[in-house]
Amino acid sequence: MEVNAATDTSSTASASAIATQQLTSDFDTFLQLLTAQVNNQDPLEPLDSTQFVEQLATFSALEQQINTNSQLETITGLLQGALGDESAALIGESARASTLTVDGNFAGIPIETTGAQVGQLVVRDSVGNEVFRSSSQSTNWSWDGTNNEGQPVAADTYSFQVVTADGTAVPAQAVGTIERVVTTDNGKEVGFAPNVSSSNFNV
Repeated sequence: MEVNAATDTSSTASASAIATQQLTSDFDTFLQLLTAQVNNQDPLEPLDSTQFVEQLATFSALEQQINTNSQLETITGLLQGALGDESAALIGESARASTLTVDGNFAGIPIETTGAQVGQLVVRDSVGNEVFRSSSQSTNWSWDGTNNEGQPVAADTYSFQVVTADGTAVPAQAVGTIERVVTTDNGKEVGFAPNVSSSNFNV
């Protein structure tokens, strides 16, 4: 499964810049109107103080909105930079994943359990159907995205267990090197191969 970047920050930044320019223009226009109103008021009927206070409050709120937009843009930029650095640092790291999302077969990825378990590797799809079971008891397993007939499994999310001789099912995890990191609606997702990724991982 090829995964591309999930967010486009340039369009967000552009929209924010346009909004800030519009607010600044409104701010300048308001200031000009208020100044003209004060300069041209009738001395015999000066501007009502209550109305004047309301206009000054509007002026202050508009100024604060412009400042808030500017500060939010700065914070967004800092967060995007920090998240980018964090994601880049994960590239090349070894990670363990409780599930893999795959789309086609791939070079075998090692599967491990906690402790020296002896048993058969069992791979299940997202609804719990068994799609692969190793033919013999072992302590070393790998999976290449194929089923028991050697055919590539359907695009889905798969989990792993090692079933011991007495029938005990022990949770297992795929172990791979992170090749890419993207941010999705569900958080960070790492890729172990062009068509293998996981959002349930730890480094």
